[in-house]
Amino acid sequence: MLSTMLILRIFLGVLFTYWLLASIQFTVIPHLFRPLKKAEFYLAIAFGTVIYIYIPPLWFILVLGLYLYHFKIRSKK
Repeated sequence: MLSTMLILRIFLGVLFTYWLLASIQFTVIPHLFRPLKKAEFYLAIAFGTVIYIYIPPLWFILVLGLYLYHFKIRSKK
């Protein structure tokens, strides 16, 4: 049986990863890469959720790195 804490972490992992991908997909990706396909987007959400559940510090390091990279690119324009 899943514990309440695990269910909460799964929910937050999906929510935070979706928020992260949705926020950078329309700012960073169009300038550097093609937009993510729907399947790739959902796969990235699943991967980010697994990282968030099992290795939360790594997830937060990835988020920090992506946002620093995002602001570095936007500051060059």
